[in-house]
Amino acid sequence: IEDDVVKGVEMVIGTQYLADSVVLTTGTFLRGEIILGNLKYSSGPNHQMPSITLADHLRDLGFDIVRFKTGTPPRVNGGTIDYSKTEIQPGDDVGRAFSYETTEYILDQLPCWLTYTNEQTHKVIDDNLHLSAM
Repeated sequence: IEDDVVKGVEMVIGTQYLADSVVLTTGTFLRGEIILGNLKYSSGPNHQMPSITLADHLRDLGFDIVRFKTGTPPRVNGGTIDYSKTEIQPGDDVGRAFSYETTEYILDQLPCWLTYTNEQTHKVIDDNLHLSAM
């Protein structure tokens, strides 16, 4: 950045890419974290490097760095569920994609099943919230 104008990007290894404008699409890599139960460590998805240095530079330039939770819901063994006590939530009839270039959807839509909590569930959560890495 020179005179408050972007001139390009310099990689952590020193390589420079000059440009009249720059679009940052950091996704979950910007100051990325992996959270597994009460374990939390810096990482990008699939154990790739998180963008710590980039986040620091953006903060130094006056940008607010905000984290959003993008976690995966807990996995449940389907054989342990009484589906008669759930409400089926089918997937969308029409697929949606993040890219306009997507022309087909490889994966079949799988339904979700809606469940409800109760006071006993809330007590377990309240009693153990201090154990959360978040």
